[in-house]
Amino acid sequence: MASLQKSTMKLINVYHRIIIASSSGTLDSSASNGKKIRNIIFYFILYKCTFIDMHFHYKANDMFVSAGPGLAFIAYPEAVAQMPLAPLWSAIFFLMIILLGLDSQFVGVEGFVTFIVDLNPGIWRRGRFRREILIGLICIASFLVGLSMVCRGGMYVFQLFDYYSVSRTIFVIAFIEMIVVSYIYGIGRFHENLEAMYRTRVTPFVKVCWAIITPTFILTLFVAGVISYSNLTYDRKSVSYEYPQWAIMIGWVLASASIVWIPIVAAYRLYQVPGTLSQRVREAIKPKLKKHQIRPNEDLSKIKYIGEDEE
Repeated sequence: MASLQKSTMKLINVYHRIIIASSSGTLDSSASNGKKIRNIIFYFILYKCTFIDMHFHYKANDMFVSAGPGLAFIAYPEAVAQMPLAPLWSAIFFLMIILLGLDSQFVGVEGFVTFIVDLNPGIWRRGRFRREILIGLICIASFLVGLSMVCRGGMYVFQLFDYYSVSRTIFVIAFIEMIVVSYIYGIGRFHENLEAMYRTRVTPFVKVCWAIITPTFILTLFVAGVISYSNLTYDRKSVSYEYPQWAIMIGWVLASASIVWIPIVAAYRLYQVPGTLSQRVREAIKPKLKKHQIRPNEDLSKIKYIGEDEE
């Protein structure tokens, strides 16, 4: 009984930490993505410096248009270098950058590994070190891709990846995920799943967020990004580099690589199901549930039961 209570308290703490982390992450992202807020932060750093000459002040004003890696590795370091105990603040700043990069890698690798393992548990959960071998292969592949970004001209490759494969496609994927979870799998069922996993009450307000607020917010950001889209350029202090058309095409290939599988898999699922188009759609969007996932008084005509022999 004591061990069960201890396990329950850990799950409740996880739930509370998720709320805190997601809220602080949202505020941090909103602040870091706003140019005005970013400039206010930079002004604060700048005017906290003791030794600021007029040359650096004019130079700093030109940096306010910087964004992305230029902001982190050029503008901020030059501002921090003007502060008292500059080596100390510089070490703390770059330690923060290193820890931020490591944290992002942990989340990215672990999320991808979990997806692969859950998709094929019979392969990766059997035997010793299979999961570790998978992690090693993914890290090696990521390392080889990352080498192209630290070699000569690597900043141009990094900008291409960052601008096309992350900025806008993530909105499409997130929007589709929210629609599928809320309106196909069922927002009520998903809410009950969370309460069963956390063993505590989850506020019903999150259902409003998942079903209405978050999809609307994501769609608004995506539309704004489409309206403000322009071909990629790399703005440096003295020159602005415009990417050639073949590089822009590579960027769109990167952008579509993660999205194109959604309609492909959807079409394949529809092809597998017999009947008319409307019958195929109704059958294909039925949630596939195991015995322990079926709720009391469940309408079995709206789900697909997965037996033990199908797992």
